[in-house]
Amino acid sequence: MPPVTSWIPSPVELDDLDLLLHGAYRPLTGFLDADAAAAVVESGTLPDGTPWPVPITLTVPDATADEAVRAGTLTLSDEQRTPVAELAVERADPAGDGRSTLAGPVRGLHPRERADGVRLPDPLGDGPVFGVPMTTPPHAPDVAAIAAAAEATDARVVLLPLVGDGSPDGLDGAGLVRAATGAAAEIGASVVALPLARHDAADGRDNALAGRVAAALGVTHLPDGWGAGAAGTKSVALPEMALDRATKVWTPTARVPAERRDEPAAADVPALVADLIARDEPVPRLLTPLATERELRGRAAATAPVRAGVTVLFTGLSGSGKSTIANAVHAALTERTPRSVTLLDGDVVRTMLSSELGFSREHRELNVRRIGFVAAEVTRHGGVALCAPIAPYASVRAEVRAMVEAHGRFVLVHVSTPLEVCEARDRKGLYAKARRGEIAEFTGISDPYETPTDAELTIDASRVDVAEAVERVLAALERP
Repeated sequence: MPPVTSWIPSPVELDDLDLLLHGAYRPLTGFLDADAAAAVVESGTLPDGTPWPVPITLTVPDATADEAVRAGTLTLSDEQRTPVAELAVERADPAGDGRSTLAGPVRGLHPRERADGVRLPDPLGDGPVFGVPMTTPPHAPDVAAIAAAAEATDARVVLLPLVGDGSPDGLDGAGLVRAATGAAAEIGASVVALPLARHDAADGRDNALAGRVAAALGVTHLPDGWGAGAAGTKSVALPEMALDRATKVWTPTARVPAERRDEPAAADVPALVADLIARDEPVPRLLTPLATERELRGRAAATAPVRAGVTVLFTGLSGSGKSTIANAVHAALTERTPRSVTLLDGDVVRTMLSSELGFSREHRELNVRRIGFVAAEVTRHGGVALCAPIAPYASVRAEVRAMVEAHGRFVLVHVSTPLEVCEARDRKGLYAKARRGEIAEFTGISDPYETPTDAELTIDASRVDVAEAVERVLAALERP
C-alpha cells in the first residue's frame, strides 16, 4: 500500500475541517467534489436538493492530489504539523493553476489546538435559543436592539461572535469575544464563539452558513439576514433603534415619537465612537459598552507609535512544550498589551517560510536565522515576537540575539523539559522514528542540543504548568 500523504490545509479549510468533524456542518461529512460545489454556487443546494449556502472544498497541489488518489487517503495536519484528520479520497477534480480539489468524508485523528484557544462549543441545550451572530463589536444601539428583539421570542439570548479566519471585522477574534462578553453581561445573555471562517460568498451566503452552524448547535431563532428559514429556525427582526430624548435610552424607533428622537442616529454611532477614540476623548456609555470601548482603544493604540519592541526566543527539544507555552504567552499578551504580538512557531515557519529546507545542520541554522530576521523586523517596528523553534545550536542563537538587540530587547527562554519526558509525550512519533534510524540528525537522539548558558529564563515544563510558565515569562518581560 502506498505511504499516507499529508497536507496542511489553508486557514479557512482548517476552520471548515473543525466544523465538519464537530458535526456543525451536517449533513456534510466531508469536503465536496466539483459537481456538488458547482451546484451549491449555482442553486444554493446540494445535488440531492438539500439547501446549502457555501461550497466546502479542499484544494491541494496536483502532485499531492495524485499521491492521495493512489494512496486512497490524505492525512490533514494543523499548523503545528500534528495530524488532525484523515480524508478518504473519493474523487479529485482539476481546479486550475496546478491545483486540484479532493473530495470525500473525513474522520478525526487528534483534536486541533487552535492558536486562539477557541474550542468548538457543546450543543446549547433544550428550549428556545435566540442566537445572534456578530462579526463587528457591539455598540449600545446594537445591544438594545438585541434585548428588544429577545422580548418577543421568550428565548434565552446567546451572542455568537464569529472568530474563524477572516470573519471578525474591526477587532481580532479574541477582542471580538471580549467585546461580546461585555455586551452580554448588560442583557443577561451568554457568549459562544464560533470558529467559522469567511468564504467571501455572494448574496449573503456567509451569513446563511453561520445560521446553519448556529442551528446545528441548537439555536432556534436567528436575526433577519442570517438564513433563518433554510436553517430551520425562526427569523427575528432586530428593530431600528432611536435615542429617546426624554429617557436617554435606546428604544425601538416605532415606540419613540418623532419629536423625541435625539441625535445621534444609531447608524452613526460606530463612526462617532471611532472619532472620539481617535481624539482620545471620553466615550459616553450611551454610545457603547465599556468592553467595546476598551477593545477599540486597544486596537487604536496598537497602530500608534510605541517604544522599542522585544523578541522572546523559546528554545528546547522537540516536545518540550515550547509551542504550548508560546501560544499561551501570545494569548496573554494579546489581552494585556496594545502592541502587535507575532507568533513564529517552528513548525509553522517550516511550512510557510522554509518549506524548501531540509534538516541538515546547515538548513536548520538557516531556518533559525530566517526566524531571527523576521523577529528583528517585528522588534524594530515596536512589536513583540514570540519564536518557538528548537534552535539547538548556541552560535545561531547568538546571531539571532545580535540581530534583535540591534533594534530592541531579546529574551532567551530555555524550555528544559528532560529528553525522556519529551520522548514520552511525542504526539507525532518523531522520536520513535529517530530511534529506528528513520530520521537522521534528530536533535537529542542523533544530533546534539547545545544547552544555553545565557538564557534569561529556564522553565522545565514537566515541573511547571502552563499558567505558571506564562506568568514567569511575563515577569521576565516586565524586568528592565
